[in-house]
Amino acid sequence: MCAEEKSKRLRAAAAPSSELSAGHFTTPAAVRRRASEVIPTVPFPAGRNSAEALEWELQGPLSEGDVHLLVQVNAMCDWLEHASAEALSDSDRAILADLPHWPMARTLTFNPELADGIAALLAGDTGPVERLLGYCRRPEGKPRSAW
Repeated sequence: MCAEEKSKRLRAAAAPSSELSAGHFTTPAAVRRRASEVIPTVPFPAGRNSAEALEWELQGPLSEGDVHLLVQVNAMCDWLEHASAEALSDSDRAILADLPHWPMARTLTFNPELADGIAALLAGDTGPVERLLGYCRRPEGKPRSAW
């Protein structure tokens, strides 16, 4: 399945529960295994997949929603970094437009800013992307998952 199709599927999907009681992964192996199942369902820009590099074993018990959140937020940041550094194809633009509508993005407190920033980007204003990338920055030596 191509990246744009994955994005369309995510746009239509419901967010999984973030409640640990709704299902959780307690061992490092279980967390890594579930992440390896979720990662292929999320589109990443060519040559970028920061979710693969996450130190999943360092995470505590994670809910299904937590796993999806970490994968989708890393993909979102990869797309924002891609948009700030690359010429965008029509497919890239379609995926960027979908980002605020992905299930876990809908739960983010900065979702309105994300939607407005991507709309500005698609209209030619790259300034908001730099602000949005601030949500993606990590303290030195910390994986993105340590937010």
